[in-house]
Amino acid sequence: KLHFPDVASAQALSTVILDLPAPLAALGMAGLWAVTVSTGIVLLMASAQVFCYDVMAPINLRNQSNDPAVNKKKMNIQSKIVTVVLGVVMLFLAMKAVSFVATIITVLCITPAFFWIMLSFLWFPKLVKKSSAAITQIVAYVFFIVWLLVPAVKAAIPTPIYVEWPLCTVVWFLCAALDKRPIDPVVPKSERKLSKG
Repeated sequence: KLHFPDVASAQALSTVILDLPAPLAALGMAGLWAVTVSTGIVLLMASAQVFCYDVMAPINLRNQSNDPAVNKKKMNIQSKIVTVVLGVVMLFLAMKAVSFVATIITVLCITPAFFWIMLSFLWFPKLVKKSSAAITQIVAYVFFIVWLLVPAVKAAIPTPIYVEWPLCTVVWFLCAALDKRPIDPVVPKSERKLSKG
């Protein structure tokens, strides 16, 4: 604030770096760029993986082939398509972002589904049912898409995250109460081989 009193808080770091000597400024900006890009790539890959394994995998099990190579190839193609679609959605959000903080809050509205998945698997595995993760994520994505595309919903709910949290919480507990199918226990491959032998 002393050196740059008129700079917005979102531009403070880049302004300070650009005020350094040219070699240091170049290193600083390259570091900022690397951190931003690598974080975005990790988040994109993680989101695609969670969607493929929690939403697509149960659907694929019904139409599974006897050939493991065919199943693996099908899963690879699906994961690439999901990654591209999520990348395009994130690019659209980034290009339309008027306010960085508002955009982050908007995108965070799909995190309650991930929160409930991780929290329940770690602390309440008995509450996790076969449909819990898939249905909670689908509800989160559908609400987010409706909020993005329907102006009346956006006008009524300016910040979707405050609706998304209770919505995902209710959906999660409904799945826990209504779905009687427990999840299959996760057994490491080494233990599976021992149990078969």
